Amino acid sequence: MILSRRKNDDDHRDGFTKWPFMTTHTWGEYPQGTWILEGYAASMWTISINSAINDGQNAHYDESCSSTLASTFSNGAKDPNTGVATTDLYGKCTTTHSGTSAAAPEAAGVFALALEANPSLTWRDVQHITVLTSKRNSLFDAKNRFHWTMNGVGLEFNHLFGFGVLDAGAMVALAKQWLTCPPRYHCEAGAILEPMRIPSNGGSLYLKINTNACAGSDTEVNYLEHVQAVITANSTRRVNKLAFNNPDYPEFCSFSHGTRCAGEVAAARDNGICGVGVAYDSKIAGIRMLDQPYMTDLIEANSMGHEPHKIHIYSASWGPTDDGKTVDGPRNATMRAIVQGVNEGRNGLGNIYVWASGDGGEEDDCNCDVSILL
Repeated sequence: MILSRRKNDDDHRDGFTKWPFMTTHTWGEYPQGTWILEGYAASMWTISINSAINDGQNAHYDESCSSTLASTFSNGAKDPNTGVATTDLYGKCTTTHSGTSAAAPEAAGVFALALEANPSLTWRDVQHITVLTSKRNSLFDAKNRFHWTMNGVGLEFNHLFGFGVLDAGAMVALAKQWLTCPPRYHCEAGAILEPMRIPSNGGSLYLKINTNACAGSDTEVNYLEHVQAVITANSTRRVNKLAFNNPDYPEFCSFSHGTRCAGEVAAARDNGICGVGVAYDSKIAGIRMLDQPYMTDLIEANSMGHEPHKIHIYSASWGPTDDGKTVDGPRNATMRAIVQGVNEGRNGLGNIYVWASGDGGEEDDCNCDVSILL
């Protein structure tokens, strides 16, 4: 994980306070095989980021997902030489960083610039500004599967790119004049309590709930911000236990993933070695997580809930292994840590959780491997 700490308030860069942010990232490698972020990326508490390549099309590893909010640029095609330039181990530079793992920290850096411009932004403010300033530009699905459609308020959306590619300049400009969002109201639409059997032959189970959006009550919803479908499912198989190498923390290791993600966010300007970070004055430190002998809910929760009043942004480029059929996501302790972060972190303004959408490719979907039609 990558952590940053606050600098002194009298420390300035080009007229702006060097606003601190703290991100969490993996400092370890993934197990081999397809992976997806499922319940992490699809959560209302997180900002899910996908990838686009340099000619505007989606990357071959991109997963379609209704929860994807925006995109940034990552490596192009399948050529390893078209990767993202960033810091590498032992003071070196790499040009092969790739995947949505490379996209998420770019977004974290942009969000840090927005918080620098307006430190009073809440976690909901950041989501709204992301939606309003992201650009469609020339983004397109190379296989012509997912088209741009217009939602109820006239904004274009695509299941591969979200609302478009992030525009750092536009986000900062809007952040400077942004008025905090009004309070959020929670309306329970209804429930289906009787058990239903999911077809075992690959068929679909459709559940329908009619709602009046709590009309006439104190929690009446006039503008829809998030929709949550809470589902309890019993199954004979959920997910395989994850196993990771190098639990003994060797002094010299080859785990470069965290270092590369860190460089995208905070590599110093004019460093003479590699590219500059999006939020180049940020301070970072590392917390080991994925090179544990196994992963537990408590390990994740401790990471997601680490110093929530000093942390501004958590940026995650990791997730569980996935076979396209099973569902996994934040367990109880981790979810409590994230919810507490958005409700209480940053002295009540809420932590910003950024998540990579996943690299499962066109055969996968980051909506928890099940489709919920709303």
